[in-house]
Amino acid sequence: LLGVSFMANLFFSLAQNLWSMDQRIVAYSVSDIARAILEIAITLPLISFLSMVTQSKSKLISFVSRLNWGMAATVALISGLGGVHAWYLLPLLHAAVFPSLMALIPLIIWSAVRKNLEARILMVGSIAIAFAAIHDILRYSSNFKSPFTTMIPFGGLLMMMAMLSILLKRYLEEREAAFQTQAKLLADIQGLNGQLQIHVEEVEALVEEKTREIGSILSNIQQGIFMLKGPSLTIHPRYSEHLKLILGSNQLADKSFQDIFLSRCQLEMDQKNRILTALEFSLGEDPLNFEVNGASLPKEVLWQDTHGEKILELSWAPIADEHNDTDKILVTARDVTGLRQLQLAARRNQGELQLLQIILSSNSQRFMRFVESSLTLLSQVKEGLEQAPEIGLLSISRDLHTLKGNARSFNLDELASKVHEAETILHKQSISPSSQNRDILRNIVSTVTSELETCQEFIQNRLPMKAAADQVPIERQPLLQILASSYSSEAYRWQQLNELLIPRVLTSAESFFQDFHQDLERVAGELAKEIPQMNIEASGIYLTDLAVHVLTDSMGHLLRNALDHGIESTKDRLAAGKSSQGRISIICRREGSGLLITLQDDGPGLSLSRIKERSVETGLPSFAAPLTEAQIEEIIFAPGFSTKKVATMISGRGVGLDAVRATLEQREAHIRLRFTETDLGRDTRPFVFEISLPRAFFMEVPLVQDPPSTEKAS
Repeated sequence: LLGVSFMANLFFSLAQNLWSMDQRIVAYSVSDIARAILEIAITLPLISFLSMVTQSKSKLISFVSRLNWGMAATVALISGLGGVHAWYLLPLLHAAVFPSLMALIPLIIWSAVRKNLEARILMVGSIAIAFAAIHDILRYSSNFKSPFTTMIPFGGLLMMMAMLSILLKRYLEEREAAFQTQAKLLADIQGLNGQLQIHVEEVEALVEEKTREIGSILSNIQQGIFMLKGPSLTIHPRYSEHLKLILGSNQLADKSFQDIFLSRCQLEMDQKNRILTALEFSLGEDPLNFEVNGASLPKEVLWQDTHGEKILELSWAPIADEHNDTDKILVTARDVTGLRQLQLAARRNQGELQLLQIILSSNSQRFMRFVESSLTLLSQVKEGLEQAPEIGLLSISRDLHTLKGNARSFNLDELASKVHEAETILHKQSISPSSQNRDILRNIVSTVTSELETCQEFIQNRLPMKAAADQVPIERQPLLQILASSYSSEAYRWQQLNELLIPRVLTSAESFFQDFHQDLERVAGELAKEIPQMNIEASGIYLTDLAVHVLTDSMGHLLRNALDHGIESTKDRLAAGKSSQGRISIICRREGSGLLITLQDDGPGLSLSRIKERSVETGLPSFAAPLTEAQIEEIIFAPGFSTKKVATMISGRGVGLDAVRATLEQREAHIRLRFTETDLGRDTRPFVFEISLPRAFFMEVPLVQDPPSTEKAS
């Protein structure tokens, strides 16, 4: 109804104006221009307002709204350019407004039916303006009599009031909503403030609790904990109570770290300066600086005060500030003096236990002989080191090599390694003599001597000998039985006495050589070879203590050389058609008034070409080919000769056979090499070593004969 009446009114006014126009000149009044502008200014906001009231999101409403505004813009643009007056363009605007009203009016009605208060208020205004329009149309187009000249202004006023009431309603609602939102936000803020206050109180309580805990820890922890601050490296006021006990002072806050701590450490001045420099370069810098300089900070120091010395274990850590720069250095000091003493005692006990195991696995008498012999060798080494630089090196080399081999025989690997290190230093000394090398050798010899003296003391105190050296324990009953026997001849009883007494005084050659089999097991394992068989023929032969002392060192060298140089690897033996296990033969027999000991392995023998080649390389005198047996013997027993180019823990120094010959000749014994085959054309020739011992080194006891038949019967 509103749209129809409004459009009718507009078209009626337009037709009336056009009818009264002059045909050549378009005449219009100021009121017409104002009316045209008013229609544009009111109509478009009205359409938008109606669309807002309907609260419709229809694509049609959006389209007609954009159409209206677009048409108004077109009218304004054309009119502004001066082509056509806006009055004549109003029909275009009306053409856009009419369908918009036709679309919006049903929506307004539908919204009013659905109890939309705004739509109902708008309908009241629309009805008022519609009746006003009908009144004016009837009054001006017919003889309708009315006391009112025009009603449109009143209808428009009512419509405006309706629209204002809607806007006022919306304003009040939005203000109320804003107040509610503000109240809600205020309540939320107050709630958050309350939660924040609770959280702050909880954090403060937690900080206070942690502070108490840290204070309790610092008061009760059995460690010295403190922090270094500032460029002057002073102690922070917060430190553990135990630090007072460690450093022996009750006033440590703001004291100089250098004066209160570092000055009492048993460190070199250069090392103390490095510590201070590392700490100064770390404070106020990136923590990476601390990591770089941390190697200069000691982990353990010997600290001394008026009450004695303490071993302090130290740890260092950077503390960063909010800029991730090192603000303080946390230092933890722990008194480990008692712990180190216990560890030292534990290591000592462990060492004694290992030593006891070694002694029990071999023979206490044999081990004691090794210790005594080794101390004698070390004494000779010390004397050699005190001689002129060019004197005594060969003798020292022999003694060290012998000592190393004997130590390895008893699985004293650490001791053997130290002696091997001494051999290496000695080799350097022979090439380029220096006082520094001699000092290193003296220190190593002193260390090895101290360890062997400790072993000797342990054996004497913990494992006392069964009897003194000049006393031989023997059971009384077997001796009485032999002496009281009336059925045995005098010769037979002497044989029985020899069999009973001699093993108590002398050492069976067969058992003596058999003891080396255990040493060969160790060497074979290191060489990745099978343990060789040992064939020993020494029945009735007994060795004196002097022979045992001399042969212990000599046989050790010879047997290790036989396994290392003589017997081939398992692969080579199998390729040669031999058994995988090597064989070493030792035969003892009387020869004249002396004793001849032969030692032979079943390896391929000596390579004559290799011997000649190595003799030239080592600077030994050269001989014309073919080499004789005496020449070969002279080469292989020469000092420094070895068929190996690289020295190992087992061989390669070239002093083994030289030491054997020197040791034997000192005791009027001899060793020689003898080939077992006479084929001079072969490059590889098998051989035996023959050791000749004088009469004072042994005793032969014939096998006990069967007793007389009368004694058998008894």
